Amino acid sequence: MHRFFCAGSDNLIIQKVANSGYLCIFAENSTSMRQTKCIIVHLTGKRKTLAFGSIAAIFHHLTPEQVGCGYDYLRRAGLSGRGSVVTKRAIIQQTTLLTAPRGAGDGADDSC
Repeated sequence: MHRFFCAGSDNLIIQKVANSGYLCIFAENSTSMRQTKCIIVHLTGKRKTLAFGSIAAIFHHLTPEQVGCGYDYLRRAGLSGRGSVVTKRAIIQQTTLLTAPRGAGDGADDSC
């Protein structure tokens, strides 16, 4: 398990799961539910998916060449309305991370 500290989140945990999939978990220190944006970057050439807490965090870890566009372009591209941006090298999507208040999931319904 790898731990990353990203802008917009106290603690981001990315865990490798079956094949080339990744599980992204934001650990929040809050008891109330709040909306947290998560920007998903699918690198099509490398068949790799990464999750970030901000656009700035994307370009802290990846180069514009790897993403297929620059910071300013992505900022103006319209990700905020659950939009997607498709470049020659990546598919970038912004979504809202679904969370529950602390203590809400006691593990009683583990049917899957």
